[in-house]
Amino acid sequence: MKLLRKQKLGIKPKTIAIVTGSIFLLVAIFTTLFFNLKNNTKSFGAVNGEYRSITSGNWNATSTWQKYNGSSWIAAVAVPSNTDAAITIQSGHTVTVTANTTVDQVVVSSGGTLSINSGVTLTLANGSGNDLDVVGVFKNAGTLTISASAVVNIQAAGRYQHNFTTTAGTIPTATWASGSTCEIIGYTTNTSAPAGLQSFSNFIWNCPSQSAQINLNGGLTTVNSNLTITSTGSASGKLYLANATSTLNVGGSFTQTGGYFSLSGSSSSTSTMTVTGTYTQSGGTFSVVDGSGANGVVNIMSNYSHTGGTLTVGGNSSTNASFNFKKAGTQTFTASSNTVTGNVDYTVFSGSILSLGTNIVSGRNFTVNSGGGLLIGSLGGISASGATGNIQVSTTRTFNTGADYTYNGASSQVLGSGLPATVRNLTINDGANLTLGQSTTVSGTLTLTSGKITTGVYELYVSNSSTGAISGSSSTSYVIGNLRRAVGASGAYNFPLGTSTNYEQALLTLSGSSGPSNVLGTFVNTNPNDTVNPLDGITVSGVDMQELLDYGYWTLTPNSPMVAGSYTVQLKEKGYSNVVGLGTLYCVLYRSSTALPWLSSGTHSDATQSLSGGIVTAARSTYASFGQYAIALGDFIAFDNPTLYSGTDGEIGAVYIFPNVMRMIDAWVEITDIQGGATLNTIDDQSTGYDESFQPFINYPPDTTAYFQWKITFKKAGTSTDTTLKKMNATGVDVDGGTSGAKAIQEFIDATMSSSYALIR
Repeated sequence: MKLLRKQKLGIKPKTIAIVTGSIFLLVAIFTTLFFNLKNNTKSFGAVNGEYRSITSGNWNATSTWQKYNGSSWIAAVAVPSNTDAAITIQSGHTVTVTANTTVDQVVVSSGGTLSINSGVTLTLANGSGNDLDVVGVFKNAGTLTISASAVVNIQAAGRYQHNFTTTAGTIPTATWASGSTCEIIGYTTNTSAPAGLQSFSNFIWNCPSQSAQINLNGGLTTVNSNLTITSTGSASGKLYLANATSTLNVGGSFTQTGGYFSLSGSSSSTSTMTVTGTYTQSGGTFSVVDGSGANGVVNIMSNYSHTGGTLTVGGNSSTNASFNFKKAGTQTFTASSNTVTGNVDYTVFSGSILSLGTNIVSGRNFTVNSGGGLLIGSLGGISASGATGNIQVSTTRTFNTGADYTYNGASSQVLGSGLPATVRNLTINDGANLTLGQSTTVSGTLTLTSGKITTGVYELYVSNSSTGAISGSSSTSYVIGNLRRAVGASGAYNFPLGTSTNYEQALLTLSGSSGPSNVLGTFVNTNPNDTVNPLDGITVSGVDMQELLDYGYWTLTPNSPMVAGSYTVQLKEKGYSNVVGLGTLYCVLYRSSTALPWLSSGTHSDATQSLSGGIVTAARSTYASFGQYAIALGDFIAFDNPTLYSGTDGEIGAVYIFPNVMRMIDAWVEITDIQGGATLNTIDDQSTGYDESFQPFINYPPDTTAYFQWKITFKKAGTSTDTTLKKMNATGVDVDGGTSGAKAIQEFIDATMSSSYALIR
């Protein structure tokens, strides 16, 4: 039955005898449990001779204890010792050892406290299992003598409190479970390190009455979970890890809320503290090293927060401290209401990305190594000097060209004078725009996540010739101004350009080219329609090009002329005010300079032109020289969405309106004659054929000559006012595919035009 007790891990031989006793005894025990539960008295299958506390009090007072007599708990007539069974201090009780005694199998329950007074010795005899099992609190101001092979176990959430005042005392050798805590709480005038320093899970220094300097002499080297400095007392109270070179590994977090803490007070030494978890200082003084010419290194493997207190070094001008950010990935930097003095340096190592937010780094020197990275939230970016931007250290700011830089401010940012002219990767992910203050080269990848980059008179140059060297552009993230890209002989290169309002993308696809190694792309937000050189005479796919989309044009300028190969350019334009619609053909036109007319050079394909969501896409291929590009448009007649305007559907005299068959022009179609028994199925069949065509579906009797006669009048859109067309195309389509035979359908177009127009066959 003793194994059911949550606090006990071991059992004595006499317990085994009870468990393996007769069936009658087991029944008796369960009967006892039943009646105890009925009387609301907790029981965990106690065994004869076991003790438990019934109230707070002294160990040597019988009123503190109850004893189990085999059937029930009764008032103790003697205090427990090692000759008894298990001894449990229950939750809510504090039992104080005020006289020397020997015990065994003591369990301090969660919420319970075992306290040893100063000058008193508690001896642990060696029995089966753990001889002292602490789930609650063990407060020690006296002597704990541990017999050979006896075991002290500080369980998870268990706490040992070292409560010595004027003498150092000894921390008992124990097994410290993950989550257990060793806390130094009592020192006043003591000047020596506690004996028994070992590897702990959590270690806390909290001595508010401390008035002297204490040096741990290098005895504390490993804290597997969290190290906390809460208080070192008065101004003269200080805590040093060592008076020589020291090394401390903290497997969890370092937290300082008060007190004075230093890794070493020795001159010309090098001390290191590595913090796997979060570094947090909200108060006190962390003087990393205090000796003249000493060096202190703090390796931060997670987030950093300094929101109060002082970070400094002692010694002299040759005393230095370095905070090294070494997490593989992103670690945050938080700083506010803090003080940093002395030679405190910061370094971001390769593989680590320091997320700064709007926080300011202060100290002496700051370095981001090649392979490291910064997430920059200050609207001022990073500056080379002065009190601007995220980095405001007093002496040297080193921003490596092989590092990565991300601008993620809440609103518009500037690069800042600290950004090197060449960076590895550059990312914009801010709330508005990023403005260049210098020409900048990206040797790796330019990532456009959110926000726009405004170059002004400068250039943004992506010197990586990979087609994927620009990533993630969209209608909310692109370049306003000058974007230069390194190019290879072949490949599709995106130029995400635009204005402050609209994304105007260009895609350059090279094929077997030689000559250029990079190309500068820009979008010019100026109406490209040229009254000096109009588009008269430019016909594409039989359609006269009448004007250019009026929002702007693109330029692609290579660093050297193309001497072989060709390229295709695809343009996407938004922001134009031209009227466009179904009956509009688009194409790319080219000119070599603003002084020359637009030309229809290169190879056009109707399949590469489109209008979707207000964005016009147009492309041309087989270009061999670079220049300026714009999107031209011309109208052809496109019939769609007719409505019956007057008359009876399918009868002579019926008039149908097709809206916007050309820009700002409607077509009115009237049935003027029906012969041979023909009937109208639908005025415009969109299920087959050509969407843009006028496609009436007509039923006719077999072996007859039947037909419909139509009259088409063009009107100004939305009115009944006649208008004229410069030109229209009409093409008859072979409906049934037949060429001979009595039942082959004979199709023809018979057009009657006014005398002022010519019919071109």
